[in-house]
Amino acid sequence: MNAGIRWDYLDANSWRVVDLANIAGANGVLGPEDFTDDSDPTSTFSPRLGMSFPVTNNTVFHAQYGKFIQLPQLEYLYNGRANLEYWVNSAGFSGSFGNPNLKPEKTTSYEIGIKQQVGDILSMDLTAYYKETEDLIGIKKYPQLPNQIQVFANQDYGTIRGVDLSFDMRRTNRLSMNIALGMAFASGTGSDPTSAQTAAWLGERQPKFTSPLDFDQRWTGVLNADYRFGRNDVPKGFWGDVLSQFGVNLLYSFNSGRPYSSKSNDQDPFASTGAGAPLISPINGVYGPWNNSLDVKIDKTFSFLENKLDLNAYVYIINVFDSELVNDVWDSSGQPGSTGYLNSETGKTTILSFNNPNGTIPTTSEEYIRRYTLRSLDIGNYGPPRQFRFGLKLNF
Repeated sequence: MNAGIRWDYLDANSWRVVDLANIAGANGVLGPEDFTDDSDPTSTFSPRLGMSFPVTNNTVFHAQYGKFIQLPQLEYLYNGRANLEYWVNSAGFSGSFGNPNLKPEKTTSYEIGIKQQVGDILSMDLTAYYKETEDLIGIKKYPQLPNQIQVFANQDYGTIRGVDLSFDMRRTNRLSMNIALGMAFASGTGSDPTSAQTAAWLGERQPKFTSPLDFDQRWTGVLNADYRFGRNDVPKGFWGDVLSQFGVNLLYSFNSGRPYSSKSNDQDPFASTGAGAPLISPINGVYGPWNNSLDVKIDKTFSFLENKLDLNAYVYIINVFDSELVNDVWDSSGQPGSTGYLNSETGKTTILSFNNPNGTIPTTSEEYIRRYTLRSLDIGNYGPPRQFRFGLKLNF
């Protein structure tokens, strides 16, 4: 059994607004009298407890409990006073402002599992876990007159629960293998501190019901196989020299798609009005495509100076089959390389407007479609394509 406790103390040591709900005070102008130099420090104790014990000679039970915190990023704590006064007194609405009174984000974690030895070469581990997070940072809006204000505040929460299953096979007849499969569910009121910025900007009520979080990836799997010759377990002669310290590693991974909120494709996502396109699904109610990829590494080690110097030469092929790996999709289409706007009635009307040259660029509908399609192929939506890497590694 292991037990411990951690203490964290945070003092932003900064000025703050006296009353965010009445930021400009009685005179309606934000000035020195509306600030105080005393931000509130926070003190947090985080206990942890872990234990494991053998049930039989081949079975081990393990469990853990712990509290963990994460301090706020500096950009969410601080803001320039003159900048705040300008936006409140003169410019009206702006983005979200820092809050030196932010508390750390807190996570409480529970985990229980069992590890089983099967025969002499195979082991299995089954683990279930549950995590609940609170005081997550989000955007809080104060709809006061004449100007509203938005600040970062501890107001969101979430839960993560799942099961992990793994199999490990120790090296036997030159082959070792590991298989891991995970199933997880993540839900909450906000995926990141800026999740509600559009709702706040539009002046709408910010939702406070739980929905799948942006990283709610339900299924994840990895298979790793390594076949490797040692220095001496090789045939005699030429092939023995070739195969000595030669190995091949295969890594196959797959995962289910992440969620997104489907939007109407009647509005061009590249236009200023695209962000406000109406939702046609619940928040994060639709999931993107699955991914799967195979990586291969082939290497051989050459030994010199009575095995005191090793030179490893390798060929590493990433995404052998050049599978299309999707990191993100357009909310208006569910595809990584097309917004779907050109297929909408509004998009078709836009295409027709370029049939007659009018001196603008592009001058034809075909050129407009070509350029729009190129722009839709956002490189950030895709994972790595097939790559070949060659390298040398020296160990001594």
